[in-house]
Amino acid sequence: PGHQFEWVWILDKARQLLGIDITADARLLYESAARLGINPRTGLVCNAVDPHGAVLDGGSRSWTNTERLKAEVVAGRLFGLDTAAGIEASGRVLLDRYLAAPVPGTFVDAFNADGEPVATAVPASILYHLFLAICEAGSVLDEA
Repeated sequence: PGHQFEWVWILDKARQLLGIDITADARLLYESAARLGINPRTGLVCNAVDPHGAVLDGGSRSWTNTERLKAEVVAGRLFGLDTAAGIEASGRVLLDRYLAAPVPGTFVDAFNADGEPVATAVPASILYHLFLAICEAGSVLDEA
């Protein structure tokens, strides 16, 4: 589901840069990820589900949730969906779960399917996901 959310954003950028209409494909990806990819117990994006929505890995990494935030912004702008609740939920998850690490200036990268932290490292590779999610969230604030 994290990759589906990520591709919604990538396809929107391709639309903007190349002028191609990818709306239908992006919407299918968004709707599938939103319907099947969010753990109802934790509110976090699952690491993996099968094509029918059965959870393969109910854990969640930080980057999958940044990608959800970006996709929620695109879904509101591109599909005309009311994604305010999804944007708020995604932002809350990032702020309250991933960025509320016990060591100031760090973050929790991974939670298990029960919502318990399991990360033992703080990978720097996540920072570009976080940066782009903040930029997308900022674009919503700029439009308000």
